[in-house]
Amino acid sequence: ILDSLNALKRAAYEGAAGAAAVLFLFLIHLTPALIIAISIPLSLFVGFICMFFAGYTFNMMTLGALVIALGKLVDDSIVVVENTFRHLQLGKEPKLAAEEGVREVAIAITAATLVAVIIFLPLAFIKGLSAQLFRAFAASIFFTLMGSLLVAFTIVPMLSSRFLRLPEQKPGKKRKGLWTRIQDSYGNFLAWTLDNRGKVLIIAFLILALTVVIALQMPTSFMTDPDMGQYEASLKLPVGTPYEQTNKVVQKIEKKLKKNFKDLDRMFEIVGQPAEARMMAMHGSSQGTHEARLVIMLKKKSEGGVNRLPQVRAFWDETAKELPAAKITTIGMGLESQLGGERRPIEIKIFGDDLDRLKKIADDLAKQVEKVDGARDVKTSIEEGTPEQVMYFDRTRLSSYGLVTAQAEMALQTALQGEIASLYREAGDEFNIRVRFQDQYRKQLKDLSDVPLSSPFGFSLPVRDVGDFRFEIGPAQIERENAKRMVKVTANKTDRPLSEMIADINKILTRYPFPERYLYEFGGEWEDQQEAFHDLSIMMLLAVLLVYMVLASLYESLIHPFTIMSAIPFAFTGAVIALWITRTPLDVTAFIGLVMLVGIVATNSIVLIDFVIEYHRQGMPRREAIIEAGRVRLRPILMTALTTMLGVFPIALAMEEGMEMQQPLGIAVVGGLFSSTFLTLLIIPVVYTIFDDVAEDLTLLLRRILRREKPAEQLFQK
Repeated sequence: ILDSLNALKRAAYEGAAGAAAVLFLFLIHLTPALIIAISIPLSLFVGFICMFFAGYTFNMMTLGALVIALGKLVDDSIVVVENTFRHLQLGKEPKLAAEEGVREVAIAITAATLVAVIIFLPLAFIKGLSAQLFRAFAASIFFTLMGSLLVAFTIVPMLSSRFLRLPEQKPGKKRKGLWTRIQDSYGNFLAWTLDNRGKVLIIAFLILALTVVIALQMPTSFMTDPDMGQYEASLKLPVGTPYEQTNKVVQKIEKKLKKNFKDLDRMFEIVGQPAEARMMAMHGSSQGTHEARLVIMLKKKSEGGVNRLPQVRAFWDETAKELPAAKITTIGMGLESQLGGERRPIEIKIFGDDLDRLKKIADDLAKQVEKVDGARDVKTSIEEGTPEQVMYFDRTRLSSYGLVTAQAEMALQTALQGEIASLYREAGDEFNIRVRFQDQYRKQLKDLSDVPLSSPFGFSLPVRDVGDFRFEIGPAQIERENAKRMVKVTANKTDRPLSEMIADINKILTRYPFPERYLYEFGGEWEDQQEAFHDLSIMMLLAVLLVYMVLASLYESLIHPFTIMSAIPFAFTGAVIALWITRTPLDVTAFIGLVMLVGIVATNSIVLIDFVIEYHRQGMPRREAIIEAGRVRLRPILMTALTTMLGVFPIALAMEEGMEMQQPLGIAVVGGLFSSTFLTLLIIPVVYTIFDDVAEDLTLLLRRILRREKPAEQLFQK
């Protein structure tokens, strides 16, 4: 966990450095870049205060949220400083430029920030695993982004009015430079798109169609398991193998591990039953003398570690071939251990009444699941019975001595487990006083056979006179769910996506002839994934609705929000293509990235459309208003998009230990921002003209209807 947190901290430093570099690259001057950069620690400080009073701690989710929000923290400040700088270039005084600069963009940055945080509101009403995982994540982003809005309205304008100045120009030197030429080129290209709206829309629809095709073929998974360099394996020899023999096998494996893994840092093993109670608690269950567990910890990548999960899997596969009598199962120490359990990715639940028939079905399915590509360590919940000695009583003999079965069972239970006779109190604490046979009188079966039974006829007799012990193999455990007997077939998996494996297993289950009243269903990670995807789908629909409501209320229009939100599908285009190119399945964290894109990508559209509407209200023709707004807002749009992308980029690369779980989110956000930014600059202006035409047509239609109704009303009054 500490490694994961440290990796996220380093990602935060790298993201902050990247954002600062973008600021200086676009603004050239050091002063505005420093003013904007100051907003990062101030916004984080506000977020830390809110997190403290809300009771949140630094963990993988909250720190990951801060890293992702890092590039977004400067967005509001960028828009304010860039607009203030523009007013300075128009010749205004610094104080007036700061006032008008923040006033002009107040609605835009407020809308952009509210849209970015409102998407997480549905998490407050969703229950289940998604809410548990991402509620703290959403709260951390909310606190920091609202802090950035506060800083953009207060600290940034104050600093701009005092320190922001235009650089001195040499006499005779024209101010027009590279950036002005870029703006002019974009303006010319924007004019071409407005003149060729049909072609632009056809290209847009083709892009969306390609997105749908790729999305339908994309594999899915629950969550990427972080590779922390720690691995555990369970070793089972044939039942009855003595401790000494099991220990020899473990020592042999230990020598082989040291030889094959030069970057081995630490290793420990548990052979047989742990002697200490705390070791048994860590172990999770008891085990026989034929069982052992081995845990290996490899060096970190930063310390020279080179081997990881693929190499470890290959080692255990080779070891299993050398020990055909042993059954080796790898046990993850990644996501499932961090969530507090040992749930396997693939789990088939089989329900029925007869235990023997359930065992046969489970064994048949286990053999077929083993053949599925990517399946490992397939086993059933009653795969191997537990050896046990069962006492069978002769009821006829018991009755002849005036006894019943319950009395004999109670006597054996008291001898083995004991009976609480009283309580011992000391310093306010109470301890049970348990009375039972001493160890030497309950270690062997012959000792238990001598346990005395008291007859009501006034004499005692040994248990062996009324029954005898028989050796049997009982079921390892009998599980029930919803009052039904259940047997599980479980398996681990390789790097193959979970959805593809479930599809193959589903074909096996469809072909298998299940008896009447015997049912099956999937559990494990697939069940968790279906629940999480369902919750996140509802969350996304509610997020889109909330974004529309916020935009409609701020702009007092039912049409313009559609224009702004039309960038959202193109964000999904980049996210889907990025996941497909990197061969990353769509998992829960990537889905959260898609939900975040709903709020993030609307920012660029807001910054652009807000100025278009303002110029249009000032009397500028629509075409000129769109081109001029595009030229003016090109720099802040590119700056906000690049700072956000660079803030998330270290997570998308996942170069450090423990960052694999957040990597799909980073890939989705970076891909979505890349596509939405460039498509926003080209397609959104065209979409705006179309919706504006629709609004004008609807207005004219309503006016005609009202004019027709008015004479009719006057005639009725006469």
